[in-house]
Amino acid sequence: MKLQMPDYVKKAILCLEHHGFEAYAVGGCVRDSLAGRTPHDWDLCTSAQPAQVIDCFAERPIVKTGMRHGTILVVFDGMPLEITTYRIDGEYSDCRRPDQVRFTKKIEEDLRRRDFTINAMAYHPHLGLIDPFGGQQDLNLRLVRCVGEPHKRFEEDALRILRGLRFASQLGFLIHPETRQAMLDTRERLKQISLERILMEWNGILQGNYLSKVLIENTSIIEVFLPELRPLLSKEQRRYWMSTIFAMSIVPNALHLRWALLLYGISEYGAGYKAALQALNRLRLERREAKATELLLVEARVPLEPDSVSLKRRLYQMGGMEPVRALLVLQKALARAFPNFNTDEEKLKQVQRILEQIQESGQCFSLRTLAVNGRDLQELGYAEGPAVGICLHQLLQLVIEGTLENRKDVLLEYAKDHM
Repeated sequence: MKLQMPDYVKKAILCLEHHGFEAYAVGGCVRDSLAGRTPHDWDLCTSAQPAQVIDCFAERPIVKTGMRHGTILVVFDGMPLEITTYRIDGEYSDCRRPDQVRFTKKIEEDLRRRDFTINAMAYHPHLGLIDPFGGQQDLNLRLVRCVGEPHKRFEEDALRILRGLRFASQLGFLIHPETRQAMLDTRERLKQISLERILMEWNGILQGNYLSKVLIENTSIIEVFLPELRPLLSKEQRRYWMSTIFAMSIVPNALHLRWALLLYGISEYGAGYKAALQALNRLRLERREAKATELLLVEARVPLEPDSVSLKRRLYQMGGMEPVRALLVLQKALARAFPNFNTDEEKLKQVQRILEQIQESGQCFSLRTLAVNGRDLQELGYAEGPAVGICLHQLLQLVIEGTLENRKDVLLEYAKDHM
């Protein structure tokens, strides 16, 4: 099988070979190419040592940050390419990186240190595939299996546990029984992993199309880094955990939607609202996603009403059409998953129709679409400062209620009469 490889990757391989070294594409880019997916990025491994790699690409921009562990970043016309020397890893005392590495001349020894067989393949545009551990077969079987002894792989870096779950969630892969048992046996080592690294993999798990199966089968792993989940997993509350999983599975894989539904389950049927927020803050979700998630969590309890004035008020309060549409998706999922949720799908269908009418007809629900602005009021005689803002918000509320028409002359006349 011949894989499609970007020109800059081929150039890098040819350059290294021209200087007398071996070079292969390796890891995720090979896995994704074999699976028919376009790789996000490409990585090379080579028999050249770091200083020799630098000499080979002396005329190109180079980043030496990972040089200690054998990695040099070379930039080709704005495209970054990681080039790593074949290596054998030492002990992992920090559960992240090896304390020391030993460079080797054999590609097979480099592949032997990797986490899963599907990531332990290398490819050369002329020599073809190097696959000493059956990665291609496991890829065809949609199987996550450790290279070598699974316990050792997870003891080296426990984050590999979550990486395996991410493959299961995003790709629908099964986890090999021995690998799965090792995940369970070593899961407490996740407590030694930084929250930043955990969040990156956990977000990937949450966005998978096969999330439900992963959540159902791996709660004992997830609760290690998300202890706020434990009350929801009790025998008495277990059915609500299953309802939460179902709700998460039927919404698009947008991160803030799935986070909000997870936290809703914790908030309403588990450890409570404060604990849900604590989980959000402790895992340090990116600021924009965190704000969107918290807004949905706060608003989830208040059902959207199929009334134009009520919906325009909600659009104003929540900051526009996008967050309200997200809330609508969330409440539809909650209505389907939780029979006691305080609205129903039919009412939410009416809400959707009214929202579409508001958007299509360009109805005013924000200061941005109000027919007057602060400058207009100052020209009318309002002093610059809080009075202008107060008046604009009052005018907007009157327009939303339908008391005033959103016309500049009408609004200025009212503002003049009520100075």
